[in-house]
Amino acid sequence: MSMWKMERLIRGKIKFIKMKKVLCLLTLFLSVFSIPSFSQTKEAPIPRQIPEIPIFDGERGYREVLTIQDSTKELYRELQLFLSNKYNSTKDVIDLSFDVSDQSAGIIVAKGKFQIATYSYNVMNKKYYKSITSYLVDHTVTFEIKNKRVRTTLSGFLVQEPHLDYTDIMGNVTRINYPKRSIQEMIDFTKLSFLDTSLEGRINIAKRYAFSDFLNSFHDRCEAYLDEIEVFLNQKKDNW
Repeated sequence: MSMWKMERLIRGKIKFIKMKKVLCLLTLFLSVFSIPSFSQTKEAPIPRQIPEIPIFDGERGYREVLTIQDSTKELYRELQLFLSNKYNSTKDVIDLSFDVSDQSAGIIVAKGKFQIATYSYNVMNKKYYKSITSYLVDHTVTFEIKNKRVRTTLSGFLVQEPHLDYTDIMGNVTRINYPKRSIQEMIDFTKLSFLDTSLEGRINIAKRYAFSDFLNSFHDRCEAYLDEIEVFLNQKKDNW
């Protein structure tokens, strides 16, 4: 073999080795950066157990009666102050309006919104990717004041679930928007059964888990709300 052919063969092998290294590095790069931020699984997520959400006046809600030493007039003023502090100082409140504010009747009715962030799953191909979802919850809070007692009722819940983006194998994104749902509708949905054989079925399976996680967070949030009211009304007053 001539020296020229030998040199050409060596250069070809060196070039092949370099290309192989580049391909290995590129494969490693893609494998690392294509991993989603949250865990993925092929197994369908199992919904969480639904908490006991009470029913008052035919709808899901929360109610508590407190006995306070203040007069009806003072309670009325303090409850208005609670609502002002609760909603105006909370970042996730979108709107607050007083529908009824009748001191002679001892009733305060206010409407507000709050957000709840929970876990959910996005669907891509035949895998489920865990993520964080934020729901917007419309609600009504009613204070009934009578004989140094306050009956608080949280009701009128309507939940706006976020849109869902599905990405197919070709990278095409389909956005699905949903209407507002009642708490009862979300509870009923978690009890349905879906077969994981179609895109719609996989999306519904993911949504069923998301609803169950939301309902648990929602339950804790509403009970904490009632506790806040009791703490606020029973806090010690400064004597200045």
